Amino acid sequence: MVQEAVASLDEKEIADRTLSDLLFPLLTELSRPSRVTWRNDLGAETGGKPFAYKPLGKGARRIPLRLVLDEADPKVQPVGGYYNDSRHEIVLIVRHNPTVADIRETLFHEGIHLALAIMRSQGKAALGDEHDPAIESLDRAINKSTAIADMKNRLELLRRDLNISRKQRSLADVPATTTDTVAPELWEEAVVFAATSYLKLLRVVGTDEHAQADYFTFDTMKLYLEHYGFMTKADLGALTEEETKRIELLKTQTPIAAIP
Repeated sequence: MVQEAVASLDEKEIADRTLSDLLFPLLTELSRPSRVTWRNDLGAETGGKPFAYKPLGKGARRIPLRLVLDEADPKVQPVGGYYNDSRHEIVLIVRHNPTVADIRETLFHEGIHLALAIMRSQGKAALGDEHDPAIESLDRAINKSTAIADMKNRLELLRRDLNISRKQRSLADVPATTTDTVAPELWEEAVVFAATSYLKLLRVVGTDEHAQADYFTFDTMKLYLEHYGFMTKADLGALTEEETKRIELLKTQTPIAAIP
C-alpha cells in the first residue's frame, strides 16, 4: 500500500503544481521494502536502512533519511505521522492510515515538513529551481511574519488563560518561552495542512470524486497543541469556556490561504 500511495504522487496534474515532483523520487527510494523500518508498539525496530538523500539543488548536502512504519497505539500517538528532523526520519503511524489515500496524504504532508527543514538548514535553492512556483509559494507562506506574529499573540492569550486554570488545579504555569517555541510550529502545520489540502483538491479535478478545502478543526488544533507540548491531555480534558474560545480563535487563523 505504501508503494501504491507513493506512485500516485507521480500523476502529471499533481506533479506540475505541487512539490510532489521533488517528493516522488525521494519517497520512492524510502519506500523500497529493503529500506523500510518497522517499529512495534513497544518501540523495537526491525529491518530498514537509511537512504542518503541528496536534494535537487546545486551544492545541496546529503541527508541520511529513513521511513519508519510505526505500530504505536493511536491513543498514545494521536497524529497520523511526523517528520523527526533530529533523527532524519519520516514516521507513518500505521493504525492511523488504513487506506492508500490516507498513506499518500500523510507521506506528502510529512514530506513537506522535510522540504521545510531542508529550506531552513540549506536554503530554498537546495530544493532545486528556487523560482519553481511551488517552492516560491512554500517559501512565501512559511515566512509570513505578520501571520506568525498573529499566531503568537493568540497563543499567548491562550497561555494566560491556561495558567489561570492550571493554578486552580495546583499545577505549574506554562512558561512564556513556550509560546515563542510553539507558535512557529503551529504556523508550519497550517502551511503544510494547506499544501496537503491542495493536493487532495487537485486529485479530484476531472473525476467523479468530490473534495473540498480542508480547514483546521477544533480537534485538529487540540491535537497539535498536545503534540507540541503546549497543553497536556489533562489540560485538554479540563478546558474552560475561555480556553475553548481561545482555541477556536487559533483555529480560525489557519485557513487554506496559508498557501498564497
